[in-house]
Formats: sequence, C-alpha cells, structure tokens
Amino acid sequence: MSTETIPAPRTSPEPATADGDVVLTWDRWSGWAHLARHRAGDTELPAFVGIARLPGATAADVRATLAASGLTVLTEYDVDEQLTEFRVGLTAGAR
Repeated sequence: MSTETIPAPRTSPEPATADGDVVLTWDRWSGWAHLARHRAGDTELPAFVGIARLPGATAADVRATLAASGLTVLTEYDVDEQLTEFRVGLTAGAR
C-alpha cells in the first residue's frame, strides 16, 4: 500500500485584511456558506476563500455568530428566499 503526501499550500489566504472584505453567501436551508475575498467597488470577481457551516434559523442568528467571532457585518442582502449575502470585516479593535 502506498501513501501520498499532499503538499501544503504555499500561502494561506487572510480574507479580512487590506486585500478586501469577506463576502459570505449563506444558504439558510443547509447552513453552509461560501466565503470569498472581495474589495468593495472592485470590478474583479470575488476570490474563493473557503466554505463554512453556520447553522442558524435566521440571518439574525448568523449575524450574532459573526459578531461573537469578532467580525462586523458591513452589508446584508437577501439574494432570494434561500440565500443571504453578508459582507463582513474585522472589528476595528481586532485589526
């Protein structure tokens, strides 16, 4: 039996830095969220950062989870009845 080692990534993305905010698109039915880094007003497409599980019955529950993690919700937008998009950044004290 042979085992392969997958090399670690050369860099680790830091989503909530001067490179932009984190755009979190949350699926209220599954609790999963897609995370991307994006600078507000930029014409470039958001850059994928990862996925996260944020269980909660409402967008308010997700906002509370983000706040408890030291993040600030900058904007919130209901894409449709299933998806809500949050633009989040670090709180001023956490930077």
